[in-house]
Amino acid sequence: MLTVIRNIHLYTAFVIASFLIMYFLTGAVMITGGIFPRYYKTLTEKIAIKDNQTEMETLDEICKQFNIYGDQSKSTDSNGRNYSYFRPGYRAEITFKDTENFVLVKIDEGTFASVMNDFHRLRGYEGNWTHLIWSLLYDLCCIALFIFAFTGVYLWWKMEAKKLMGVLFLLTSTVITAFTIWYIIALS
Repeated sequence: MLTVIRNIHLYTAFVIASFLIMYFLTGAVMITGGIFPRYYKTLTEKIAIKDNQTEMETLDEICKQFNIYGDQSKSTDSNGRNYSYFRPGYRAEITFKDTENFVLVKIDEGTFASVMNDFHRLRGYEGNWTHLIWSLLYDLCCIALFIFAFTGVYLWWKMEAKKLMGVLFLLTSTVITAFTIWYIIALS
């Protein structure tokens, strides 16, 4: 049984390491703004709506013309209906105004640092299939973190003869975790 727990602990460490490396690399790009500048190039165009063309047909045509894709969201405000598309380093907004016979298209394309910033902050289960796979892998990594922690405590308890140092480290890490959770909740 001890060998099985040890192997589970080892393999979850590899899963966790892959995500930590991604987080460290994207975080390093985020904090080194001088080396990797973060900005967006913006393209704005007005596209005339063709006669007898529905809003969805116009939207599909514009998306094909400008190669717009990503996580789509729709909102309505006083300016009209907005279709927004997002993927790391890329934002597009297509606005249909009720009083006008044109569509306003705004596309922001970011640099490498913009892509890494968005990738670092990517979350949620909305979006296309690649985003869903990313979210699922991210959640599996979180589960691996819990399994890693519990198997580590189990292995330490079974294998360590003197438990005082381990208890001190376990209590210290628990206090730090509780403080971090309290701090995040207090700021909300």
